[in-house]
Amino acid sequence: MTTITINKTEYLLFGFNRRLIRYLLLWFIFSATTLFLNKYIVSYQNGDPMFLGVIQLFCCSIASYTYLKCFHSYFSSTIFNDDNDHDDKLKSRTFHQLHYLLVNPFKFALIGAFRLSTVALGLVALWYIPVSFAEMIKSSAPMFTMVISVLIIREKISLKTTLSLLPIMIGLSLCSAYEIHFNIIGFAYALLGNLSECTQNVLSKRILLMDKYEANQIQLFTSAYSIVFQIPYLYYFISQRFDWHFDDNLGQDLGLCINYVLCGLSFHLQTLTEYALLNMISPISHSVANTVKRALLIWLSVLVFGNPVTLMSWFGTTLVIIGVIVYNKTIQQQQQQQQQLVSSMKHDDQTSFIYKQIDSV
Repeated sequence: MTTITINKTEYLLFGFNRRLIRYLLLWFIFSATTLFLNKYIVSYQNGDPMFLGVIQLFCCSIASYTYLKCFHSYFSSTIFNDDNDHDDKLKSRTFHQLHYLLVNPFKFALIGAFRLSTVALGLVALWYIPVSFAEMIKSSAPMFTMVISVLIIREKISLKTTLSLLPIMIGLSLCSAYEIHFNIIGFAYALLGNLSECTQNVLSKRILLMDKYEANQIQLFTSAYSIVFQIPYLYYFISQRFDWHFDDNLGQDLGLCINYVLCGLSFHLQTLTEYALLNMISPISHSVANTVKRALLIWLSVLVFGNPVTLMSWFGTTLVIIGVIVYNKTIQQQQQQQQQLVSSMKHDDQTSFIYKQIDSV
């Protein structure tokens, strides 16, 4: 078996990047454990979804701060960011001091706000709809990404790209129409959460590339701002809704607290591995991987929770997944055509320059 060394730590095994495969598997695993714990806590243990969101973001902050404070200085590059080309000035920063929250306050606060809305909307949606239906809605993320690109970035979308989204919209409509446990409130929350997550990913990718922060740094700073935004609800929850009497159901309360913490740690690792993937692959590749992950989670959720699914719902789910693949392929072809056009223009410019030099001689 032949291995090829790339950048001292990269290895290709049968044509696949071993580090990339490892991060993909970890991302799939932590996404599944987070999703199932979310559903179990909210639906079966009557946990509060907003408080669960607070715990998740708090665990992200504590875990990232601990890593940056205690372990970051012992490594020349973080285990999640070996491929990120930081300059020497950025590499020299430890980023564990809290005053770095004020370096890019608007960017971090904006991403933190979208992280909060994504977590809160997704958890509340699980109150009303099954996990499989929620994941099917999330699998339509490319459609929402296109809408964000048109509205915010003012990106021009071709007719071919727009038509490639039709299978996604048709599949989403079929799943909604034939979903046994369809609930308009849960459906609306899931759609809004999907839109928020797409916006968050676009902003996170931008700050990873443009500002060259590391995954743990973005995790820490955005989580800290998210917790600040949740202080009013946290005060309301503790003062009004929290039950301070544990004598009657001590075992249940202890189990709920343990699940809160486990879910928070799983969410932290899920987000961290996703940031690592965003730093290693293109948005299109990430979207394809996300689609595969959604498909696996839909099947697993049906097996774990035993949700009844109609034949038309399965057909709609399959149509959504096929539509996402077609959409990603269309975008990839367009990018290749643009690159070829740019290359040909550069070649023409060089050729004309040579002819001008010959004529001058």
